[in-house]
Amino acid sequence: MNIKFPACAFLMGLYSFSVMASDTFTGQWEGAVQSDSTLTLRLNQQGSKLTGSYCYITQKGNRIDCPAEGTDNLQGTVNNNQAAIEFTSSYGGGTGHARLNINSDKMSWKMLQTPDKGEYYAPESYQLAKKENIASSVTRKFTTEKFDVTLSNKCGDFTSPCNKMFYLGIRKADNSVITLNGTSLLNDKGEVIGSQYNNSGVKYIVQYDPLRLIVKQDNKILVNETGAWVK
Repeated sequence: MNIKFPACAFLMGLYSFSVMASDTFTGQWEGAVQSDSTLTLRLNQQGSKLTGSYCYITQKGNRIDCPAEGTDNLQGTVNNNQAAIEFTSSYGGGTGHARLNINSDKMSWKMLQTPDKGEYYAPESYQLAKKENIASSVTRKFTTEKFDVTLSNKCGDFTSPCNKMFYLGIRKADNSVITLNGTSLLNDKGEVIGSQYNNSGVKYIVQYDPLRLIVKQDNKILVNETGAWVK
């Protein structure tokens, strides 16, 4: 008994360490190169299996390679602090390969093989940092005649005033994707009545009740469509 107990304790220690290290990659990792590009990885690690998504916005927002909200576009295998991943471009560029390395709350992305066909936007190399956990986000989706849109309020309830709103829009005609950050719109009583987003001078406005999507540039209305919430 005296011999087996220390061995058992040692094995339990190893097990506890493996459990603690089993989700090292899990979380949201973000990086930016001045105002030219951003890379966001949302990862979930289960043992040695890694799944999640990459979202690369480059050319000052003119090229956006991101999946639809809640959709995975990467998978891979973890080995200690390194992961080999496959990723798929939303531009139909086939499958590419990259290596992720982490050191504490820092991560590096290194392209190993570009997607095997078509167009894609993903960086050759990139540095990221792990984003601290913030208040839970609430997501709602709606559809209009020409667009499918996902909105996320990262400040708690969907109708909480928030300067961390997220917009993901998909144009039905060609499945092109745009992602934007924005803020809540408030009435004179301080109540949330919608949200607004800016894309290089083009304003995206979502009115919640009645639901309407308005896109305008200066005084010109580009889009003005009623919508319906998706349950």
